[in-house]
Amino acid sequence: MQVILVVQGSSEEEVVRTFEENSQEGERGARSRAAERLSRDRSWVTNQLALLTLPDEVQSQLSSGAVSERDGRMLARHLKDHPGLNAEGLLGYLSFVVTQCAGDHAAALALYRWNSDVAAAFFEPIGHLEIMLRNALDAQLVAGQQRRGRTADWYTDRKVPFGDKARADIAQAQQRAGRRGTAIPRGKVIAELSFGFWRFLLARQYKTKLWPDLAGAFPHAPDRALSTVEDPVGRLHKFRNRIAHHEGIWHLPLDARRNDIQTVIGFIAPAAATWVHDASRINDVLARRP
Repeated sequence: MQVILVVQGSSEEEVVRTFEENSQEGERGARSRAAERLSRDRSWVTNQLALLTLPDEVQSQLSSGAVSERDGRMLARHLKDHPGLNAEGLLGYLSFVVTQCAGDHAAALALYRWNSDVAAAFFEPIGHLEIMLRNALDAQLVAGQQRRGRTADWYTDRKVPFGDKARADIAQAQQRAGRRGTAIPRGKVIAELSFGFWRFLLARQYKTKLWPDLAGAFPHAPDRALSTVEDPVGRLHKFRNRIAHHEGIWHLPLDARRNDIQTVIGFIAPAAATWVHDASRINDVLARRP
């Protein structure tokens, strides 16, 4: 395997050594040989290789000096513990360590772990909400088709006044649901439609076109105003995406987002809201914030 070692320069990365790591030496031997040739100790070689695991954007900031090598090593360790993080996530973590924890890496790590735990605690009830929301809205769309004497499924009926984005989302859901060439089960298509699809059916662009039908999905809402439902659903959609993208939520009004979940589910089925609340870990995790 070919390995390239780099030294962080003031303006760019300079390649200082390429060596072949053979099976006889193994990784440990190859690093020892590289350290000897570069007049460095093996820990330096290990650190340089760790820096190479970072995304290109982070490596560029290391080269320019915008990110120190010490912080780069911290990010490399963080990436090893949380594989899959992109440059934005890593740099966000670095900013969090520096600005919110005064450079205290131990405190930052404790808060970061708590952030992961509270995100997981929220994701479960948000999943319940998403399923209930799509089922409730689907039922209203089906009922609308029946009232109008239409036999086609609402998602294939060109008479249903969807916008171009919604039509594209439906086409993608159908493609995902039927990629094996078999008949597409209706329930599979509904399940393939994202939370974003359902959220934007509640957007103001559909206030006169779809909302009169969709309002029936929320029989326990205090009124039939679109904003009564759209506002909390919109906040939860953004919140859910932050969690899905592994972004920080520690600084957000988490009590309010918990209440949004309960509010929207309560608009659909109060008994379900009680069940979700009783099963939720959110309050327990919020109480353990470091």
